[in-house]
Amino acid sequence: MRRRLVAGSIFAVVAVAVVFLLVFKPAPKPKRLPIKTLDPWILQSNDPKAVIGFKDTEAYAIYLGNGSIGVRIGSDGTGRDSACYMSGLYQGEEFLALPNWADFAIYDAQGKRFELDADAPYRQTLNMREGYVETELTLKSGKQRLTGKITAFILRPEAKLDEANYPMEGGIAALRYDLKPNFDGRIEVREQLKPGPEWKQVRTLKNQSSVYFNAVGPDESVVTINTMVEDSDGKIIDSPIAVRSNEDLTLVKTVCVSWTKESYKSDTSTEQKLMDSIRGSYDKLFAAHKKAWRDLWESDIVIEGDPKAQQAVHAMMFYLISSASNKWSIPPTGLCAGPWRGHIFWDADIWMFPALLLQHPDLAEGIVNYRLQVMSGARENAKKRGLSGVEFAWESARTGLETIGAPFCDERHVTSDAAFAAATYAMVTGKDTLSCKENSIQTLLRETAEYWASRVTYNKELDRYEILNVLPPDEDANNNNIINNSVYTNVAAKMNLELAIQWAKKNNSSYPAKWEEIAQKMYIPFDPAAKRFIEYDGYKDQKTKQADVELLIYPLMYPMTDEVKVNTFDFYKTKTNPLGPAMTESIHSVIAAELGRQDEAYKYFTASYEEFLRGPFLLFNEKRSKTYENMCFVTACGGTLQSVIYGFGGLRIGRNPGGFEEALPGLYIKPCLPEKWKKLEIRNVKWNGKAYDFTVLPGNEWKISPHN
Repeated sequence: MRRRLVAGSIFAVVAVAVVFLLVFKPAPKPKRLPIKTLDPWILQSNDPKAVIGFKDTEAYAIYLGNGSIGVRIGSDGTGRDSACYMSGLYQGEEFLALPNWADFAIYDAQGKRFELDADAPYRQTLNMREGYVETELTLKSGKQRLTGKITAFILRPEAKLDEANYPMEGGIAALRYDLKPNFDGRIEVREQLKPGPEWKQVRTLKNQSSVYFNAVGPDESVVTINTMVEDSDGKIIDSPIAVRSNEDLTLVKTVCVSWTKESYKSDTSTEQKLMDSIRGSYDKLFAAHKKAWRDLWESDIVIEGDPKAQQAVHAMMFYLISSASNKWSIPPTGLCAGPWRGHIFWDADIWMFPALLLQHPDLAEGIVNYRLQVMSGARENAKKRGLSGVEFAWESARTGLETIGAPFCDERHVTSDAAFAAATYAMVTGKDTLSCKENSIQTLLRETAEYWASRVTYNKELDRYEILNVLPPDEDANNNNIINNSVYTNVAAKMNLELAIQWAKKNNSSYPAKWEEIAQKMYIPFDPAAKRFIEYDGYKDQKTKQADVELLIYPLMYPMTDEVKVNTFDFYKTKTNPLGPAMTESIHSVIAAELGRQDEAYKYFTASYEEFLRGPFLLFNEKRSKTYENMCFVTACGGTLQSVIYGFGGLRIGRNPGGFEEALPGLYIKPCLPEKWKKLEIRNVKWNGKAYDFTVLPGNEWKISPHN
């Protein structure tokens, strides 16, 4: 009897356990599609929660741009809720978000939107080689499923379109669904254009081929957005759409975004004609777009022996190119987000410009072109202070007027930074006149020199010229207070004057003799006992926000002895704040490479990006902390790229800092290959109209050959 009771008890326990496991067993983990890791051209994620999109956070959504318009692609493969930006489009002096054109919403017969199924197999791919995003996914509404992929791209302006002219300011984008339903029924595609309150006189028309959206901004500029949805045969789709289970469904949304200063247009506008001309042309547009990106990558940086670095370098160049055009400059986060109100800083001239210049001078041109276009605003800035010439704003937008108050409006080195970039561009390309007809590079150099000649103060007692009341690159200097004689500002002003004199002589133009006197007698703070430069008057070895004095070595290449170079670098590299912006280690890497310190240069190179990258698509954060994670900080992308081109590649433009060889007339080289790298190639370097490939081998052997 007792044995039967025990057996019965055991049976009951087992039964309860089985029921418990059946009821409470863990949900199966979602199937993961395989992904590539450390592929030089492919970034992937198979976790739909890794790229959350915009509903909860925009932290890691992919950034796509063509230099004129930009968007963020979330985990569902669209730009749903993304802030869409256009280069140069401001509300007054504030970056103005476009009405969102990048959503592609599908609804069921009851009006419920199909949402991403996070439990279904999933994979998202950024193809950097050809410039598009592909998202393999399942969308669900109740028990109804749509399984397949969505492809998104923003057409490169270099793509050849035979049918129509590419919009001068704006662009063409496309999103394509290739899906299979698991049901018979109907679905609906809805246009999601929702302009913000800044837009007025909004007008939306729908004709037989597309939705035509027209809106006037606060400054009376007109943005036109044309959209159309087609099937796989190029037939315009009218909702609702009948679908059948397991039959292919293709939906293509094509968008044309343009911006003019003209009054309202009719629906027979240029944009409408463009849309009509590209109907049914998705495959042709996509092929032209991919070819344009492949052509851009003729100017490649190839690293053998370090796949992690190779992938990161490609990502940084991809995001920088996505932000650049030959028409306008680049805000710190490109066209992916709106921090700092989309303003233009020295970031463009000193950090991004050199990374583009040698391989993509046509894209670097936009940074110089912007300065030429806003010179009237810069003249007004100088006039307000009772000064001559042009004073480029620390933060500027459409007009070039200063948009920030004290103390940052006194960070005056930006005027010389713009002059330095313009002169360097001319050295590389041989151009003086750009698309801006009112001003030339020579005009810019002359008027920046006039500014410094009116800005300096003569110290009669010491017979020297000084620059008082400024904020240096180290914005933490003296607790964010104004200082006198920033060594970077003074050296940059001196070199600005010297460049203006050189250009005047080259063009047989006259210039004031005072310029030479000021340049010769400019006070440069220096410690003769320690044999190193001093950051500013009164500097007492404090920590610095970021690299400052080190910038004299690179990028300014200010003449100094090797001993002074070593002493200056070794002292100030220990002073920078480790929590500062992602712009310091890249400069330190370039300088360490110049000094032949191979291991130190590589240490700073990896430190310049590893702790700053976020998410599976390697978005660059401004700081090591989580501050500003909802962006791609393209300023720092430019910095790390410089550490490869000018550090390990060892290239210098226009001046031999000492110990460099002349690779081409005016282009110097002193490479420093990291120990683990087997080879470094910098392909398609443009120099005065010709193209070259540079190769660096172990032992720092280098060769140059024509680019084929």
